[in-house]
Amino acid sequence: MRLIAHLRWGMLTVLLCAVATYAGDKKDNPKPPAVQMVDSGSFGVFVRGQRVVTESFSVQQDNGVSIVKSHLQEIANSTGPGQNRTCR
Repeated sequence: MRLIAHLRWGMLTVLLCAVATYAGDKKDNPKPPAVQMVDSGSFGVFVRGQRVVTESFSVQQDNGVSIVKSHLQEIANSTGPGQNRTCR
């Protein structure tokens, strides 16, 4: 009876040490952020000194893959009606 009780406590101790070691490893190695912003900005397109389009863009990296998002906004005072366009 004593031998079985000692084996149970020994197995429980080993199991608790393994769990504590595994939990400690998780805290030491935090995961890098999934998506990283690489660049972003905006610029204007001018015709004869008048702004006709504004483009806003962003570049993100996700697991080694670059994601580029661009938004074109036509100025309402240009030659045609105002429009919003999004390119992805």
